[in-house]
Amino acid sequence: MNMITFLLSLPASVLLVLFMLGSATIGIAVHLLFRRLTILQGLRSHLGVHNELVGHAFGAAGVIYAVVLAFVVVTGWAQSDHTAETSLQERSYLSDLFEVVDGYPPRLAEIVNKIKRQIRLYSYSMSGEWNEMRSQTKLAADSELNIGPDQNCENTSLTNSAAANLAARCLRYFVSGAVPENLKEQVVYGESMRLLAGFNESRQHRRYRYSEHLNPVMWLSLALGGAIMVVFISMLATKDSAGELVITAAVCAMIGMMLALTMVFDHPFSEMADRERTEWGNLSWAFSKTCAHPNVSSDARLQLRGGELTDLCQ
Repeated sequence: MNMITFLLSLPASVLLVLFMLGSATIGIAVHLLFRRLTILQGLRSHLGVHNELVGHAFGAAGVIYAVVLAFVVVTGWAQSDHTAETSLQERSYLSDLFEVVDGYPPRLAEIVNKIKRQIRLYSYSMSGEWNEMRSQTKLAADSELNIGPDQNCENTSLTNSAAANLAARCLRYFVSGAVPENLKEQVVYGESMRLLAGFNESRQHRRYRYSEHLNPVMWLSLALGGAIMVVFISMLATKDSAGELVITAAVCAMIGMMLALTMVFDHPFSEMADRERTEWGNLSWAFSKTCAHPNVSSDARLQLRGGELTDLCQ
């Protein structure tokens, strides 16, 4: 477990307090270091005569840093919000596709069952993929799939994101493989392809967002801006030394609070993981229930064998 994963696994209140205390401690240490450096003592004495000018410069720097900080936080929040929306769309498209293919006639029951099987396999494997995203593990790429006798749509030992990749590929193959023969079937086929396209787009957006983070320049701006703020406070020469330390600690604690907030927004998958695993688990259970119960299944998914209903989605 790397440091970021460990920090994001902490309760929100603990993470916030940890960042605030850590930033305040670093700020006070830097402030005390500046006091003890002989080379800066003369500068502090000189600036003491011009404290008003230093105060104006400190205020201007604070405003500029606040703007930079707000920009970074808002950017991270927007990306985090988009990630949650994309994940919801992915489930929605898949659920709608599961129901739409019921519009096909019994002659296409075999292809419908294969489509539903891949949807169920995908929803089941997504719990594992979200576990990987929570632990900041690199997701399996589509290009890494080895399709052969040991890894195919009906027989696979793949798990987690690799299994989801295979199910998504097989789903595209089966949905596009249906051959409509009349207007009604063409309507169902067109709607299925539209939902499949939406599902694939949402899936790719989610995976892309997982591999992307805030530009390093943004993090560097926050770090350098915070350092400049501490330097300005250290350059203020006042008779109240304890007051200087209190101001330094307060400003650095606020900076730490914003850094914690930005880090959470920059890694939304860790925060969303538990909820998303639950949502995908519920969706998988709903698919299984629909396939197994006659009162909520179409005749195309069920057949009698020895007087018993058989689940054709398996």
